[in-house]
Amino acid sequence: MPPANPPIKKPADATKKRPRKPAARRKSKTAAPYSVESVGLDAFLYVPGRLVPAVVQILTVTVLTYWFTVEEIGGYDLAFRFVLFLSTFTFMWVNMAVLRFYAPYEAREARVFAPVTGLIRYGATGLGVVITVVVYATGMAKPLGVPGELLLPGLAVFIGYSFYECGLAVLRAKHRPITYSVATTLNAGLRLPLAIGCFVWLHMGVEGMLWSMAATYLLAHVLILARHLGWPGALETQERKKLFRDILDYGLPIWLTQVLNFFLINLDRWLINLLGTTAENGLAGVGLYSVATTLVDQPVTLVFQTFTLAVFPSVVALWEKHGKEATEDLLKGLTRLYFLLCLPLVVFFTMLANPIFQVLAHGEARTAYSASGWIATASFFYGLSYFASFGLHVSKRTKLLLAATVFALLINVAANAFLIPREGFLGAAQARLISNFVLTAAVAAAGHRFLRWRLPLISFLRIFAAALAAGGAAWLLAYFVAVNVVSLALILSAAALLYFLFLLFLRELTSQGVAESASQVLTRLRGTKDRGRRDSRDNRTR
Repeated sequence: MPPANPPIKKPADATKKRPRKPAARRKSKTAAPYSVESVGLDAFLYVPGRLVPAVVQILTVTVLTYWFTVEEIGGYDLAFRFVLFLSTFTFMWVNMAVLRFYAPYEAREARVFAPVTGLIRYGATGLGVVITVVVYATGMAKPLGVPGELLLPGLAVFIGYSFYECGLAVLRAKHRPITYSVATTLNAGLRLPLAIGCFVWLHMGVEGMLWSMAATYLLAHVLILARHLGWPGALETQERKKLFRDILDYGLPIWLTQVLNFFLINLDRWLINLLGTTAENGLAGVGLYSVATTLVDQPVTLVFQTFTLAVFPSVVALWEKHGKEATEDLLKGLTRLYFLLCLPLVVFFTMLANPIFQVLAHGEARTAYSASGWIATASFFYGLSYFASFGLHVSKRTKLLLAATVFALLINVAANAFLIPREGFLGAAQARLISNFVLTAAVAAAGHRFLRWRLPLISFLRIFAAALAAGGAAWLLAYFVAVNVVSLALILSAAALLYFLFLLFLRELTSQGVAESASQVLTRLRGTKDRGRRDSRDNRTR
């Protein structure tokens, strides 16, 4: 007989909890690893580290043109180019090897990676010192156009720069953009006040700029970078010997490519000094060309170098982990970001060159504005050649990169030899544009079969149209308004705002996409801040 009060069975659905929404369906505010958004956020975190040095470089032109003649600026520029040559010839190629080999050796950093790269770095720095001594002893400084009194401070700059740049390369490999930005901000922020102190209180000439540069490089190394570098060690194990051979095999073609690239970018200074017969040649021509390249090159280079800091390690990691197709998709998206940031700079520096130089330069140096458009476009193509070369880098076909660079350099020399005697420093700017375009085309053609570089052409047309419309409106404002520091800042701000609005109008950007990007930046900054606190706690615990 059944019980009088049988238990009431609840429906099966009533006893179950409502299932949670799958995590995959929730909208994440964090960009996926190796996506365009993720790499773009990495680049954004490097901006402070590149923005302050770029601003300091621009203000340096203002200070130098106020205190010194264009001939003195030309001598300073050639001395600094000699320092850059030493750096390129001796140690800059090591930085690319650090970026390429850090990931596979990360777990063996202290035991293998740091001793080998440190050994190469110290040997390269010593070689630079020997070369400088030989140049001084043999009197070769004069044919190079370098004033003799600038060789010693130039050597001090080289030594400081070698430690500083190698430390920054390690920070890039470790994905430490905040520490990177702190180091570069410290270096750049102190440089100009120290230089002005050398001019005013120590009554130094233009060499005061070089001494202040050397001091700030070494200070940033001692306070921030030294702890990340490690110490050199002997090649006493097979692991170290293998890494040493791998670095040399990978780096030798890159070394030669970088040396050729150095001449591709800087040979025009010496040719202006040697080839020309007009008043716009010699050291005066070098000085005018230096003013133009610094004022125009720095903003474009800011974008280009910021991308290189974040892009190369991510592209290499994506290639190693996910292969060709994923890397091609990432490269196309990053090229679009480069267009978004660089194309308006090219247009603005072409259309607003005269008012910009009237405000930021003094005296005869203001006439250098005529080269602005040529230099801006040349810098744009040089940055573009970096994206075109990824196929050769990730596939380790650096010999093809070398061949393309040699070809572009020959074009550069021929164009300079033809144009400088006729056009002066303006001809050098035109030759730079021609050779950088050739370099981009040659590298893209050589690397296409290893990694297809798909250009976002529709985006390019929209971005260029938006930049042209905003630049035209800014030009009209500059035509009708008296230009000074305040009005120039307002005109450039209005141009940037109009550019953004035109991008929205042309649907190259969307308001939702901009809001999501801003949210991802805030999330990333909070995450970086939390990681820094954890690292500090761990260090205190140890």
